[in-house]
Amino acid sequence: MGTVHPVCFFLLLTVALFITCLPSAHSLETDSCQVLSSADTYYSLNKSVNVNGTCFSITADNITLDCAGYNLTGNHSGYAVNITEVDNITVKNCMIYDFYTGIGKVDYSVTYNIVIMNNTINISTHGSLDYGDGIQIVSAVNASITNNTVTTWGNQSHAIGFNPGINSSLVAYNAVTTYGNSSFGIFPSLSYYNNISYNTITVYGDDCDGIDSPSSFWNHFDYNNVTVHYSGGGIHIVYNSSHNVIAGNIVTLLGSDSPALEVAEVATNNTFSDNIVTALNDNIGLEISHESYENVIRDSVFNVPDFNDVVLDDAGENNIFLNVTFDVDEIEFESPFTGTVILQWYADVTVRDPDNSLSSGANVSVYNDEGDASGSQLTDSSGSVRFELVEYWQNATMRIYSTPHTINVSKPAFSNETQTINMTENAALNFQLLQFLGSCGQTITNSTALNQNLNCTGVGIQIDGHNVTLDCKGFNITGNDTNDGINAYDVDNITVRNCNVYRFGPAGIYYFNSSFGTVENCNVFNSSTGHGIVMSHGSSNNTVRGNTAFDNYLAGFIPIENTSAYNWFINNTAAGNMDHGMEIENGAHHNYFINNIVNNNTYTGIKLSPDTHNNTIRGNVINGTDNQGINIDNSSCNVIEDNYILDTPSEAIRLDPNSTMNLIAGNTIESCQAGVNFVYADYSNATGNTVDGCENGIMIQNSTGTVVAGNSFSGITNEEFFIDGNATNVTVFDNVFTSRDLVELDIVITWDNGSVGNRWKSYDQPSEGCEDANSNGICDSPYSIGEGNIDSLPIALVTGAVTQDNNGGSSTRSSSTSAAAVPGCVTDDDCNTSSQCMEGECIEIICICGTISNHSCVQYECCSKTQCLENQTCIDNACVHAEKDDGSLNETKEFIDYVEGLLENSDESGNVALEEARRLLGDANIAFEEGNFLLARNLSQNALDIITGIEKGDEDDIIDYNAVLYITFVAFIFMAAFLLILKIRHFKLKK
Repeated sequence: MGTVHPVCFFLLLTVALFITCLPSAHSLETDSCQVLSSADTYYSLNKSVNVNGTCFSITADNITLDCAGYNLTGNHSGYAVNITEVDNITVKNCMIYDFYTGIGKVDYSVTYNIVIMNNTINISTHGSLDYGDGIQIVSAVNASITNNTVTTWGNQSHAIGFNPGINSSLVAYNAVTTYGNSSFGIFPSLSYYNNISYNTITVYGDDCDGIDSPSSFWNHFDYNNVTVHYSGGGIHIVYNSSHNVIAGNIVTLLGSDSPALEVAEVATNNTFSDNIVTALNDNIGLEISHESYENVIRDSVFNVPDFNDVVLDDAGENNIFLNVTFDVDEIEFESPFTGTVILQWYADVTVRDPDNSLSSGANVSVYNDEGDASGSQLTDSSGSVRFELVEYWQNATMRIYSTPHTINVSKPAFSNETQTINMTENAALNFQLLQFLGSCGQTITNSTALNQNLNCTGVGIQIDGHNVTLDCKGFNITGNDTNDGINAYDVDNITVRNCNVYRFGPAGIYYFNSSFGTVENCNVFNSSTGHGIVMSHGSSNNTVRGNTAFDNYLAGFIPIENTSAYNWFINNTAAGNMDHGMEIENGAHHNYFINNIVNNNTYTGIKLSPDTHNNTIRGNVINGTDNQGINIDNSSCNVIEDNYILDTPSEAIRLDPNSTMNLIAGNTIESCQAGVNFVYADYSNATGNTVDGCENGIMIQNSTGTVVAGNSFSGITNEEFFIDGNATNVTVFDNVFTSRDLVELDIVITWDNGSVGNRWKSYDQPSEGCEDANSNGICDSPYSIGEGNIDSLPIALVTGAVTQDNNGGSSTRSSSTSAAAVPGCVTDDDCNTSSQCMEGECIEIICICGTISNHSCVQYECCSKTQCLENQTCIDNACVHAEKDDGSLNETKEFIDYVEGLLENSDESGNVALEEARRLLGDANIAFEEGNFLLARNLSQNALDIITGIEKGDEDDIIDYNAVLYITFVAFIFMAAFLLILKIRHFKLKK
């Protein structure tokens, strides 16, 4: 789209060369300016010439003027070459200086087949002369203007101009520069069906445009590089111009107060695609004005840092922006009645059959937010369709959204599948059609759906194939407490969703040595013999999210065995289970329990059984257990942080013997027998926890190397801190204690870290003996705690900015209470946006795989590939089809290198098409360096199309290279015969 097809481009050049190189009846050399009036003649200049006025006038058909690199120098008047009412003219290899016009054809009669190539033209000013064009062609058809270098210096001096213009012609690979004011690089006025492509255009002066095309239709302006240094625009399509394609151009504005792209004066139905626009210094990216309507801007990038990306000035209706990178808040409407824009994005849908093969012939229908149909298509052989979906319609006073969209996929004999998506950017959606399950006890190897409830006496459903999805569609699977409800043995990439699994055991859903799977939106309940959801014996890298396990005899959720690792349990609910809410057992490691709700389970909220290690328990809400909230038993290197634990009759967090090097951090604990209890748990830390309304705060028994730092206590009825006589090497600092009377000590320990001790509410003000003469936040005198324990650096209650500590370092303690204090709140609005108000305190939200917005965690679709379906990868927290990962840095670079390798192996030196491939790869590398991987891949693909088209032929092309060669061969045979007839006739005439 918007490009000159390589085959067609090659054909045009071949025809141009063919016309140029035809052997004429006469071949003459000339050393002076003259009228070229002998038809069918090849004139060759053999010396440089100087002239006053016009040098050459061509007045007959079928003439070639080859300057052979010699100079034509004028006196700022006349034409270097003037073409009159004649056809089949070629002007090439001329070095033209200081004429009024370099090469011109200015009469209004229509001429055919003018070729202007490989010329250098420099038009400077002289005396009162203030303008002069490089190439000026009026009323020509099938012209070819290529590989010229044109420079003009005067005002109103166009490098290449057509007024009225050219039709069905090629203007390509020219390098043009203008220096005067009101001068255009290329000016195709009243021109039709032309390809103006691959030109390099640089304009200086004021009010200058790179390309200005008034009253022109059905042209392609492709892959030009336009740079404007002062005031003026890039590419302007104006005055009733319509149905033009402006594609792949790079436009850079360095001046001020101009649009890089413009459609104006009732310019309609033009398409701008794949353009890269940079508009600096108060320039505009795109201006649509004066009733211009139904123009499409797609797949383009606007970099406009200083002004408006888009301006609508008395514009028309329904100008579409499809997959355009720009600041949507920088659309400027000049008045309340200046037209409308429609913002659209691509939705790429891929559908697979139950056996995971790509599904052709599936019907994909899309509906907007009001339920109106936005489109319907059948998938092709790749199982894919693409939709262009509207995000919103906007005018100067309102914005009306059409998103979210609902996408429905159907195919006879399979389940209907539906997804809803908010179209605020391009989207890639994957669907898998499911076959229907007939009865209980079946073994499935393809993706399957339920369409009825099942009542089973044995195993509910056995999954025995890789890459299988089971979607219960909300139907029930009911058992009799024997066997598993759903099990997957030794298979990977299994997804189980939307199932209600009732009365099964050993487990409702059981994965055995099955990895990279997902269990989501299931309810597993009322097992009188077993667990809810189990990841067992080597089941790793699974995601268990959004499920509920309740009223089961054993644990609700559990990974088992030392090879079960890297499983994610996210946003689940474990409630009313007779054993633990969640358990990590028998050496399972590197599992993550994030943002779950664990309520009213009989034994322990979350249990880490012996030999488990490196697990993370974060952001969970645990309450109402009959024993501990979290219990760590003979387990090491686990992280327990930012959980909210309340109403536990025993310890909120207990570390049993041989639980070493665990981190207990940032937890909020309320209503318990003890907040944290270290029992034979060595080298573990309790940092930043808040304990409120419990009998005891933090207890250390028979443990060594423990660090207690940054914790705060309130409402403790017995002891805020307890340490028995068997503990050793304990360091306590930066905590907030109410009074030393609530501290029970059997040994002497360290009460500071060398910079700061602890804050004692009974000793933090001058009236209590805490003087702070140097305002460094530390009491001037130590604080005796008792039993030989001394806090040498007790914290003073201070107000102020950063102060110096006793060691000369800085301290950021600046609140009037303590850094560890938690501000009070009534609602979430009393807290910052990254916190929630819970039980009167602002609690920081933990959001591992998501973003925090307005006091809540908005979960991402994914944070790693393991959370996506097969053949998907996780890019920018969204699951996208790996085959369509056009934004991948590594894959894009590998693709560019691959195409460059093919090009280097080509031995067709001088091939025009291959030179174009090299240019495309150069642009691809530039796009890659700028981070535009999609453009880089597209340019590389275009280069690959050229290379493979030359080497193998392209079956999809209407015209292939063999056809080009055949046409050229036939043409040469025809012309040879024609020339033979001419020679015979000439011989007879001579006789």
